[in-house]
Amino acid sequence: MDENDAPIDENSVNNELRTPSPTIYLSEMIRKEKKEHCEKEIEYIPMEDDVEQWSARVNKRERDDKDEDEGWQTVMKEKKIKTQDTEMEMYISCKEKFPKQFALAKLLKELKITDITKIKYLSPYKIRVEFDNVNCMNRMMTCEDLLNKGWKFQKAFQVNFTYGTIKDVDLDLTEEEIKMRIKCDSRAELSSVCRWKRRDADGNWIDCERVRLCFKGSYLPTHVFVDSLRINVDSYTFPVSQCSRCWKLGHTLSRCPSDKIICPKCGGNHANCETKTFVCVNCQGPHMALNKGCPVFLNEKKIREIMSQFNCTYRKARTMLPESPNHKYKIQTVNTTVDQTYIHPNRTYANIVSHVFPPTQVDSEEEQNVNHISSAQVSSEQTKIPIE
Repeated sequence: MDENDAPIDENSVNNELRTPSPTIYLSEMIRKEKKEHCEKEIEYIPMEDDVEQWSARVNKRERDDKDEDEGWQTVMKEKKIKTQDTEMEMYISCKEKFPKQFALAKLLKELKITDITKIKYLSPYKIRVEFDNVNCMNRMMTCEDLLNKGWKFQKAFQVNFTYGTIKDVDLDLTEEEIKMRIKCDSRAELSSVCRWKRRDADGNWIDCERVRLCFKGSYLPTHVFVDSLRINVDSYTFPVSQCSRCWKLGHTLSRCPSDKIICPKCGGNHANCETKTFVCVNCQGPHMALNKGCPVFLNEKKIREIMSQFNCTYRKARTMLPESPNHKYKIQTVNTTVDQTYIHPNRTYANIVSHVFPPTQVDSEEEQNVNHISSAQVSSEQTKIPIE
């Protein structure tokens, strides 16, 4: 058997194949080194989205240590002020009480009055209605069924009637005769006439020589003519009305929204009591509700003076006040208690003054007169109560 015909060992053949030659091994090492070197030199080319994110990060402000020392900055969210369209807002009043919400909704549905945004009951005799469009508001103002019920309509910030007065009118003339004889210019339209009344010595109501004139619209003429005689017209200021049941201002007993009887002295839920500790139901001050020096009463009186001066509505006059009304006031109280030593039936005013202000020894009569005058001035100044 020859050497060439000897059997071949498979393991030895595999080992010979696995062990590369020196040239192959050298080329393989060179290739690996070039590959590693190329990977280090290759730069990363970002995409468009990555470029935007990278630029945003670059432009971001870096935080300084000074900002941390200054502290946090408080950021407040601005409140959105709700603007109301006064052109589509209307007030409705009536001598009788308005129906409740369900009954009112049924009535408006039967009359086909829609597009109403909101209805607010200001009192049982007055409501405020907000509309979605002007056509619906005009349709409601011209509705004959509502006018026959005695409903009176007034747009927000719009004066429907203007009032003036004339004086020295004959007592034997009736209101109809006065209206027929009065003539005014073309811009004014006389609507009604009302004669004033006053109380006599017995407390009965009698006619007065002063007459109130009512004109349509916001125009008040300066004069009118009676049989070609010119008569001046004065502006009319409404008095501050006060309820005799709840003693609140702004309405009378016939239109009081409450059924409770309030005491005018202490503000309790009872009739007039005999207490001497007064509490006002309007301003919570130490006085009766009938006091004309009440700050709330003076504020309402000022509002009506603005209404007469500028011929505007009550709502507009409230916005023209220099300061918003505050119903809690600080009122200076004065001690009105009298010492019992001064109460004597046979005691005169001179004796009381001499006791309070004892005379001093003076040398001349002129100094006595000066002291007498100064003591009288001091006593008069102490009795004065400043009214703010």
